[in-house]
Amino acid sequence: MLVSALIGRERLLDLYAEAIQQGYRFYSFGDAMLVQPYSSSSSSSSSSGG
Repeated sequence: MLVSALIGRERLLDLYAEAIQQGYRFYSFGDAMLVQPYSSSSSSSSSSGG
């Protein structure tokens, strides 16, 4: 919502569409968000099994 207020809704939607097209993944943490490129190797290495 804050980003939308700063850059406008249409620009924000364009940026989201481009990020999704380029394989970025979105993680929401309450008031913050982490956006990082998707890597198939990171998903397998992040499971610690315990």
